[in-house]
Amino acid sequence: MRVSLLAFLFIAVFSSMESHPAFAFRCEDKLVSRGDTKFEVLSKCGEPTWTEKRTVKRIETFYDDTSPGNQRHRNPGAIVVPVEVEEWTYNLGPGRLIQILTFENGRLVKVENGGYGY
Repeated sequence: MRVSLLAFLFIAVFSSMESHPAFAFRCEDKLVSRGDTKFEVLSKCGEPTWTEKRTVKRIETFYDDTSPGNQRHRNPGAIVVPVEVEEWTYNLGPGRLIQILTFENGRLVKVENGGYGY
């Protein structure tokens, strides 16, 4: 019993050291949250310390309704859609956690806490 408790505490402590999602990010007195545009974040927080851009391809499925209302005649299809992904990193100094903001097609979709800044 004692060993499993220690193992649990060990895992809990070290897993909390990795980056984990947050719901929002505070830039001084302004709040940035999911759904904000890059322009809104830039106007609230200023330039990020680091940026990284890439394009990922996602498959979106759809149904071609050749006979609306009749499920047997719905033809499934798929299309490859490019998604512009941009990560902005804010290093706020040694007393605060690094913030990693992920945008998809210009909208903030994820805020993560990194380790302490420098």
